[in-house]
Amino acid sequence: MSLTHHESNLYEQSLKITKKIKEKITNRKGFKEDFKQVKVKSVPYKYLQRNYKTICMSVGCCINTFLYFSFCFILNRIIERVLFAALSRVSEYDYTKGLVGGSVKATVILFLWFRHCSGGYDGDPFFHFFKSRLNLIGRGEAKVIFVSNLVGTLLYLGVMKLLVGQGPPSSISATILERIQNGQVTNSRSLLTSFLFPQLPAVVKNALVQLIILTCPHVSSGSKYSNKTFFNNMDLYSSIVMDTYLNEMICSFLNYVLLYIYLFTKDNLPYQLEINLLLTQIVLLFSARCYNIVSGPFMSLSWILNEAFSMRYHFVFSLFLIIFHYLGYKLASYFLGPPNLSLVDAATYYKNVKQETLQKNLNSATGRVNISRVPNDSVAPSEVEDTYLGRFFQRCFLWCGVPTSGKKTA
Repeated sequence: MSLTHHESNLYEQSLKITKKIKEKITNRKGFKEDFKQVKVKSVPYKYLQRNYKTICMSVGCCINTFLYFSFCFILNRIIERVLFAALSRVSEYDYTKGLVGGSVKATVILFLWFRHCSGGYDGDPFFHFFKSRLNLIGRGEAKVIFVSNLVGTLLYLGVMKLLVGQGPPSSISATILERIQNGQVTNSRSLLTSFLFPQLPAVVKNALVQLIILTCPHVSSGSKYSNKTFFNNMDLYSSIVMDTYLNEMICSFLNYVLLYIYLFTKDNLPYQLEINLLLTQIVLLFSARCYNIVSGPFMSLSWILNEAFSMRYHFVFSLFLIIFHYLGYKLASYFLGPPNLSLVDAATYYKNVKQETLQKNLNSATGRVNISRVPNDSVAPSEVEDTYLGRFFQRCFLWCGVPTSGKKTA
């Protein structure tokens, strides 16, 4: 009897031990599952917090570019259909086709945008690579802005196609032939026909002419006179096309020179924005007066895409405009390097570089900081812009429960 009672006690104890082991295993599994869920939930928050500045920069550039083109389109329509229309009735002069009126209109639109309406994320896509070469921003940031700017431009073009539609294709070929027929452009007033072609052997010249014409092909029309004009003036036709490409490169180079001056004087001299806009419009005005320039200058990759899409330019012609705009940017980058500034000025303009890094590259003999020796990897991401877009992004992140300090979390 005692033996049976003893065995039953052992059995009960073993059951209790087994039950406790199962409970521990179950609790441990539950803890692991809870920990896993918490960890999974915390991953997107950590990602958002760690990449807060980059996300704001990317979305901000995309939205700001879309708003910029929309603002220019709307205000341009208002000025042309209200102000210019009223002035034309009084003076009997078409201000919409005048060069001076167009420059004044562009200056007013850009001034109002940059001074009062911009979200702070402005600049041509290549301009940010230009800033990265000057160590004002990092290369990674420049790449993000480049892509985001293009996305914003394409978004605007897509919306405009849905809402406004596309106009008839603009024939650059027809414009060139019209100016040749009217005598507005002659061999002596175009670069290649004046200087280069007379010095080349006939075989080389003809090959070069054909190559240039391939970038802007002549579209045969029903007019025998136009076709005859083209075949009789192929040298001049190709020369005008090359003049347009070279003009885009030169004006882009001059634009980057003006932007370079603006970047390092905007905090020291008054009215730098107004002076930059005025000088840019002077460059545009003198360029537009040349009849051998049939398109542009745009001095901006985004504006080339905008014009090529809305005017439905030939793809290869648009591509070469982009290539020569890029060459203008590369030319400016070659000649314009990071300046040697005093420590005070360097700290003012290079806010993304730590004070210790600037002091490390300070030349004690001259008292100047050698910015070119600052490694681009040490350039910190730019702060979120203190504009309506930047404040909107901060509110969105805070609403999602993500701190907006921009610091990395462990």
